[in-house]
Amino acid sequence: MKSLTKIIFSPKHIFLVDGLGAAYSATMLGVVLAAFVPFFGMPTAVLYPLAGTAVCLAVYSLSCHFLKPRRWQTFLRGIATLNLAYCAASVVLMSLYWDSLTIWGAAYFVSEKFVVMGLALQEFSLSRKS
Repeated sequence: MKSLTKIIFSPKHIFLVDGLGAAYSATMLGVVLAAFVPFFGMPTAVLYPLAGTAVCLAVYSLSCHFLKPRRWQTFLRGIATLNLAYCAASVVLMSLYWDSLTIWGAAYFVSEKFVVMGLALQEFSLSRKS
């Protein structure tokens, strides 16, 4: 299992993992959660901008994966910083709409923050090693 983690969080794959994760978040926010607002509790006026942001992050990361910039560490620090900013914005929006969130909505947003923050920390670490 440790070797799988090393493969996933390698310079060769980290932008792909980030980009696919951001695309997944965009789909969840803009399609799934938006279709079931009463179940999750977050209004579409919040979900759509978050989904749009996730799309932009996916484009950034996937572009880096396919274009393979020479100074990839700088780009990796960039996406890590943007991921943390996305998390901070999401936490602020969660607090503003906390009363309308259901347990399922809160669970989705809290778990997403843990995943994205963990990824960002791995990205910062990887950008310093190579």
